[in-house]
Amino acid sequence: MELDFVYGSFENEKFSPLDGQQRLTTLWLLHWYIALISGNLNKDVCDVLKKFTYETRISSREFCMNLCKPENFENYGEYKKADGRRIVDFIINRTWFYSEWKQDPTIQSMLRMLGGTKIDGKIDGFEEVFCESIDKKIEEYWESLTSDTAPIVFYRLSLNNLVSSDDLYIKMNARGKQLTPFENFKADLIGFLEKNGDDSDLKEKISGNLDTSWTDIFWKNKSEDCRIDDI
Repeated sequence: MELDFVYGSFENEKFSPLDGQQRLTTLWLLHWYIALISGNLNKDVCDVLKKFTYETRISSREFCMNLCKPENFENYGEYKKADGRRIVDFIINRTWFYSEWKQDPTIQSMLRMLGGTKIDGKIDGFEEVFCESIDKKIEEYWESLTSDTAPIVFYRLSLNNLVSSDDLYIKMNARGKQLTPFENFKADLIGFLEKNGDDSDLKEKISGNLDTSWTDIFWKNKSEDCRIDDI
């Protein structure tokens, strides 16, 4: 399974993604959850998982650090057997979980990824997906994820040698897909206005309309596979 491109920069042997944060967080959380339910969430594994962190949102960083403390989940196995598969309830009821963390959108998303949301009567989180595999293949999943031939991969693109951060103007679509000619045109046009235009209000209006009201015109004539770029 390919997660496409993750763009970012290297500094002091650390990779900072410019695009791909959600995919990387989901992939990290998958490793954490499989480690937990397979009994592999030990100090060595957590030392590796701790290398993933958030720079600007302190609450997200502290939450991830607490997930990487094996002692915080010593009683999870007993809790799960006694009260069912409710990993989110277990987490939010721990003394190390601050109530204000519930307002952090990153933590909210991570908890939803773990516990899932109900869609048409079905729950789509990790907990539901792997609930039938705990006694069967969960150890195989862990070995597969941590092997040299892991089934989930992505392309990492460093921007260090492409352009300086001050001059960087890049407009990428979701999931690191290759930009279409029309998307490149929009980026070039806005870049041209930034360098040559004097009317800041006009530049802002054009930039906003390109992705909103003007795009709606094309959606009325979208293709059968719901694409508008060719049009």
